[in-house]
Amino acid sequence: MPKGDSTDEAVLDAPQLAVYRAVLDEYTERTKLWMPFVEIKSKGTVPMDCEGGSCHVTTRSHGLSGNFTDKVTKLEEGKLIALELSGDLVGTETWAFEPMGEKTKVTVHWVGGTNTLLFSLLGPFISVNKVHSEIVQKAFTALSNHLRKK
Repeated sequence: MPKGDSTDEAVLDAPQLAVYRAVLDEYTERTKLWMPFVEIKSKGTVPMDCEGGSCHVTTRSHGLSGNFTDKVTKLEEGKLIALELSGDLVGTETWAFEPMGEKTKVTVHWVGGTNTLLFSLLGPFISVNKVHSEIVQKAFTALSNHLRKK
């Protein structure tokens, strides 16, 4: 199982709480900013803006798709979203939001690995860290564009 540990950061031109809520809006399907590279569908009765909420996630990159569940393990209003991943990707992902004046520094830290034979076989050729970072960077760009329009 290829292991991953990646950290991505961006500074978005919006207040901390607005950025935090924009990320939660994506996870609760109020927006679809990350389509087509990330598709999110609700799962269960607890929404993603509550601890214990979960959703099904499909990621698309390099002609491949990955399917996994994200479960919210911790929320701190405006500061943190912590997730546990299970499925094709396993591990933890943490979104942290830090104010920088009128802007917000967003940090996404993922630690885990892949959990399928195909991804294990492709591991020597496709870096799971690089693919994860590429998808997160696309998410940052989509969030930035969305927040700029508000």
